[in-house]
Amino acid sequence: YISKQLITKLFMKQITKSSILKKIEDYCSNPQLITSISDVPQDISQDVLSQIPQSWLDLLSLDDVDFTKLRELWQPIVHGGESIINNLEFKLQGLVILIEDNRPPSLLYIFLNEEELFFHRGFPPLKETEIPEKIQSFWPMLPEDFKTLYSIHNGWTSFFAGAMGHKPIDEIELLSSEEWMLEPDVIKDLPIDHTKTIFVFRSGGPGYLAFECIEPEPKPLIFWSNNPTQPDLNIKFWTNFNLWIMIDMESKDFNKSTMDE
Repeated sequence: YISKQLITKLFMKQITKSSILKKIEDYCSNPQLITSISDVPQDISQDVLSQIPQSWLDLLSLDDVDFTKLRELWQPIVHGGESIINNLEFKLQGLVILIEDNRPPSLLYIFLNEEELFFHRGFPPLKETEIPEKIQSFWPMLPEDFKTLYSIHNGWTSFFAGAMGHKPIDEIELLSSEEWMLEPDVIKDLPIDHTKTIFVFRSGGPGYLAFECIEPEPKPLIFWSNNPTQPDLNIKFWTNFNLWIMIDMESKDFNKSTMDE
């Protein structure tokens, strides 16, 4: 039998400000962490501070997440992205704010996988002025429940891979973009219009959740980079969204709240 007090001490010892910074320092420029309202570094500009929602500051904790407040943050998608909410309650270890050069502040969701630190990061809610020109014509067509994700975070993905969550708006790309460099023979055999297909979620493998933005309504699909001419069509977006989140979270350790008596 392990007491709750001992479990708490073990988690607190492992997840510290210094251990987080050590893990992420090679992946961002001049990282700083805010772990509580009283822990805001003096050299952070007011411009950066103004981008931090008050709801984030109310959530900060390295060892005792307020899941009631966290549910309130994610409440807008409670009838769609259930897997995010459910998995956070069982697997999330803590929350801090990450400040870095040349990027907006982000809310860092802390997880453990066999005692190793992993993170998801969420950027501040999307502003209409931030929608890039390349997808401006498609954005109004997208389902309202999907766009609601961006009222919570403008992108929520794994910190190291940039996958397993909805992409930041400036990282949403068209299948016709130069990054894909599709061969003419592949384009000819595509069952979708590559000039109107946008990728909104990347799995940890070759799969991408996407929308073909055509009238009368966009069609969700799974595009496979290793089999581009055979996408999965007529899928249920939220079913696949939740499945991929669940798969990603399966490897994460349970948090100490699940061990309470």
